This record gives sequence, C-alpha cells and structure tokens, in this order.
Amino acid sequence: IWENILIALSGIPLGIMGFYFADPIPLVTTLNWGEVIASLLVVILYVALLEEIVFRGMLLHTLIHSYGQVGILISSIIYTMLFASYYSVQGIVLMGFASLLYNWHAHESRSILAATISHTLMITGMLIIWPIVF
Repeated sequence: IWENILIALSGIPLGIMGFYFADPIPLVTTLNWGEVIASLLVVILYVALLEEIVFRGMLLHTLIHSYGQVGILISSIIYTMLFASYYSVQGIVLMGFASLLYNWHAHESRSILAATISHTLMITGMLIIWPIVF
C-alpha cells in the first residue's frame, strides 16, 4: 500500500519540476475560483483520467501482451512523443520519466489508480497551482 501512496504523491514533485522545466502554458494565472474549478475538471477528466485509461489501461496492456516487458518502454516512448512539440528537452525527459514510472507501477500493481492520482497532481500543479503560487 505504501508503494501506491508514494506513486500517487509523486505527482507533487513531478508537478513542480514540470512547472520549472517543461515551460507549460498555464490554464490559470490568477486566483479566480470559477477558472480554477473549471480547469480542475478539465485536467481531471480530459487529461489525467483519459490519458491513464488510454495509455496505462488499454495501450500498455496490449503492448505487454504482444511484446512482454518491452511493452512498458514502447508505451512510454509513444506517450513521450506526444509532448515533443510542446515542451523543452527537460520537459520531454520529465514526461518520459513520469510515463515509465506510471507504466511500471500500473503493470506491477495491475491498477491505474495511483498513476491517475499522480498524473492529476502533476498536471494540476504544472498548469493551475504553481502558476498562481510562483
């Protein structure tokens, strides 16, 4: 259970690193509760949850079934390539690391819950919280 908690909470430092290294475009820049809540819904439903279902839930499962453990790496490469045009090199490396971490944990635990929580915390930090705080 501690492993799940640590993976879930890894989204906080990953979000801070992502804010500094990935140079993301913030969804919110001032503390406007309407914008914050709307942005949170978008991040949770359309970014974190959807990406985890597609990449960790469906694609990872299919790739591991077809290629064994190498499927973890293949899925991470595919996921990371999505960010090649958005972020700096450091941001791309960070997203690749996060993807490997989430893939490994999803495969080992047979659950995407911790990865989804971590992903939500990471993206929420990068795009909503840290732009307001810093």
